[in-house]
Amino acid sequence: MSSSSKSANEANMLLQKAARGAGFGVAQARDFGTAASLHLYASRSEVDLIDALKDPVGPITTLPAVIDDLLDPTSDGCGVFTGLALSYFQTATARPTIGRIMMSDGLNAHLNTLAAKTYVPASDASRLAGAGAGLTDND
Repeated sequence: MSSSSKSANEANMLLQKAARGAGFGVAQARDFGTAASLHLYASRSEVDLIDALKDPVGPITTLPAVIDDLLDPTSDGCGVFTGLALSYFQTATARPTIGRIMMSDGLNAHLNTLAAKTYVPASDASRLAGAGAGLTDND
């Protein structure tokens, strides 16, 4: 399987855009991008990410609340985190510095397909509404 390398920032932004394209809110997409970047950096399963993007009430929206509960000193919860949940937990407790991220070409294509759903369609109507580069933007 072929793979490509991305900077942490490039991967994070693509993952955020993919989450937005999958229908998640801005805050959830931001959290997902951060956790998913760490997830990939740790060479964890790409399938976890694909599955998370399919489920609007799955880990993107529910895990942060679970983590908040576990971090609450008054909570009696004690969980063992694996996979994407572990990545969410790590981003909730610290913001580690990460290097380049490897992802398969298949995951890259899937993320780009989802991200493309956030783009404004190229049409005369969208351009009249202000989308795209105007004449002064090309100077």
